[in-house]
Amino acid sequence: MSLKPGAHNTVEVPNGFYLLLYAAFLSLLSTPFTVLINRAITTPHRLPWVGWKSLQILLTPYELHRPWMIYFAPGLLLARTLHVSWLVFVHRGVRRILLPSLNTDDLYNEDDPSTVIERLPPFRLGLYILFVAISAITVLTPLEVISTRLSVQRNHSEAAGFGRVPQEEESADVEYAGRDEDVIALRPEDNPYEGFVHCGKQIIQEEGIPTLLRASWVTLLLSLIGAFS
Repeated sequence: MSLKPGAHNTVEVPNGFYLLLYAAFLSLLSTPFTVLINRAITTPHRLPWVGWKSLQILLTPYELHRPWMIYFAPGLLLARTLHVSWLVFVHRGVRRILLPSLNTDDLYNEDDPSTVIERLPPFRLGLYILFVAISAITVLTPLEVISTRLSVQRNHSEAAGFGRVPQEEESADVEYAGRDEDVIALRPEDNPYEGFVHCGKQIIQEEGIPTLLRASWVTLLLSLIGAFS
């Protein structure tokens, strides 16, 4: 289905249902990868090259026996879903409104690709870049910070017979990396974040609002790079 607002532009309108499926798929796919990547960065242990041994360090026994419970980590899936939804629906929607010609094939039929940006309306292009920059700092960065905090929070279940095992607990088969060097301090497992909102509130109360904007320049740079993809 397409809409034709003018003789020279054709704005393709994707099926909303498939777009929703796409966002859901990205949210589900990114959640376990977020957990593994962030825990691999923050673990106090040296990870072996063997994949299964690394998983035994990064995941709790409860998560290893029931891997789907990663999706039920308090607030994590919600944080990832909000992040993906903002990119898929809000960013895409604003770009379609301000720069509809970016969604057509006519703009890319030129022999010289460098003329693509030159043919975009300067004022609308500036508004779109400003929107991307502001949303990267005020929306995406806090979501990234909260996602990171929730992803390194390990899941246990006393009721299922999988009690808490501190990550710092030494094992004969695992080398502890923090013996002669500093490692990242994690939130105590006896005082976990209870969910998405609770995590945000605790960060603000304990560390201040600037913590939610930490490394915003990285998110800003990546957002500007992906703004025209």
